[in-house]
Amino acid sequence: MALRVCFRITIHSRRLLSRGTVTARGFASCPLLLRLNEPLPRFKPTARPELGERLAKFRQELVLPFHLSSEHKKIIRRECNHAKLLNEPLFVEIAGEKVQLLPNTHGQGSLSAHGITNMISAMNDPNEIDNILPFLLGLRQAEIPLKEGHKQKIIRACNLMGRVDLTIRIVKNVRRYNFHLTKPIARECMRSTLVEQAVPDKDLSRKAVRHANLFMKLFVNTAIKVDPAERLKRDPVVIGTALGVFADNDLRYNDKVDSEGETEKLCRLLKDQCWDQVEWECPAPTERKQPIANRKKHVHNLLKAILDYTPVLEGLLVAKDILVGVGDLYPWLSGQSEKLAERIAEWKQHVASEKDILSDSPRLSIDSYRAAAELIQQREEKEKAGELFEEASEEGADEESVEVEEAVDDDGLNESQRQELEELEKGM
Repeated sequence: MALRVCFRITIHSRRLLSRGTVTARGFASCPLLLRLNEPLPRFKPTARPELGERLAKFRQELVLPFHLSSEHKKIIRRECNHAKLLNEPLFVEIAGEKVQLLPNTHGQGSLSAHGITNMISAMNDPNEIDNILPFLLGLRQAEIPLKEGHKQKIIRACNLMGRVDLTIRIVKNVRRYNFHLTKPIARECMRSTLVEQAVPDKDLSRKAVRHANLFMKLFVNTAIKVDPAERLKRDPVVIGTALGVFADNDLRYNDKVDSEGETEKLCRLLKDQCWDQVEWECPAPTERKQPIANRKKHVHNLLKAILDYTPVLEGLLVAKDILVGVGDLYPWLSGQSEKLAERIAEWKQHVASEKDILSDSPRLSIDSYRAAAELIQQREEKEKAGELFEEASEEGADEESVEVEEAVDDDGLNESQRQELEELEKGM
């Protein structure tokens, strides 16, 4: 059956191509087929010309060919056509955008892992970070996979630039951006709430609570199948970080009262279903041949453990102040917060003893997230002044536009495009 459908689509495609517009040079165009594709990613102007050139080249050479018919792909790749394309411009329409076809000698190439890392690093700047989303869309359209480290780097960059809105858009559109969730990514996403929480503002504190609720829905209270090895639904870091956000909001803006019972509910979830998953030990790696390499890896792992569990400790301590009268929880919070504090102190002591090898190791700390609070404040002020209206309209960066965004399935087509394709198939 699948073969028959493919055969019928191929025949119909050829018929459409035969009826397409023919240019002066005999190049056939087929707008009907091109309309079935998603729009090409559109990058914002960059502060650095070299980054803009790299993004334009990525779009033209790696993404554009996946939107073209086989005939157009042949045109841009055959050397005999290259001079004609430069001297007599040929344009095609893709999802309402008029795009010029240029010579492409890249073939079916790809972007290397190192190239992706460099591109992300170049966008790790307040003036460039908005291009992360179209870059992710382009990677998915060009069928270029992202490694786990790339995904963590992207979410971390968004968080440390105070762009929690970008983190929200990514996790609410994981298929669109080919950004499937794992435990390290879930932890990094939940840390974005710490950025908002650090702003001394009641509205932003409540926004942090809303976002923590959203992440709980996506990562914990979900029917999505999760790799059992990840144990995402029982992760103490995700739950413990959320606990800290809820408890802190009660402490600062609700007179230390857990009026809705959310802090107690999270605390019981952490105690009863997650605490046995706490990674108390951070053993030194032995897989590398060079002892210095193993030491560096150990320090790196310790820094990650400190980053993961510091918000959990803070959550336990604040929850203890809120849940003083809850008999079974208060003793548990007191004992486990003391135990976790001792373990984190041991990790920090070991890291301090390895200062001689820290130069090549990341020094990311929870303070880096709290420092990003200033960037969020600046952005909030611009938004209130109306300076971000155009940006929000173009990118749909606000939460409301994200929630009503048309779902994109794994085939890369939205619902209206899929219906158009089905109608074509019925008419064959």
